[in-house]
Amino acid sequence: MPAAPAKKPDELTLEQAVETALSNDLSLRIAEVAGDIARYNFEGSWGAFDPELRAVAGYSDNQSLPIQTAGGTFVIEEQRIDASAGVLFPLTTGGSFDASISQGSSDINGQNPNPSILNTIELAFRQPLMRGAHLGTVVR
Repeated sequence: MPAAPAKKPDELTLEQAVETALSNDLSLRIAEVAGDIARYNFEGSWGAFDPELRAVAGYSDNQSLPIQTAGGTFVIEEQRIDASAGVLFPLTTGGSFDASISQGSSDINGQNPNPSILNTIELAFRQPLMRGAHLGTVVR
């Protein structure tokens, strides 16, 4: 049986050889995508500095155990309503600025025509003094 004729190798120009090599080089593709990854990581890291809006509300209805006195037995009943809202602004220094307002009211035994009301406005700036102080410290 006669041997099959040898197949002639494909001929490539220099430009075709370079194009084929570059299109099959995964490290070049990874390098192209690495820039996009770094940009997305950088942009995503700024999400840590987005302001936070907070709101909390609560209601409680409490009764004490019966109390014996010379005047008889009675039970203290207290109704309390609390609400607060605020916004926190994280800072790039590691600190934060916080502004909030809260209101609470309390009525004991429903007999007080003017229940106790507490209103609070809070402005706070917090900055850790030792933030990053350990960086560059050599431990032996």
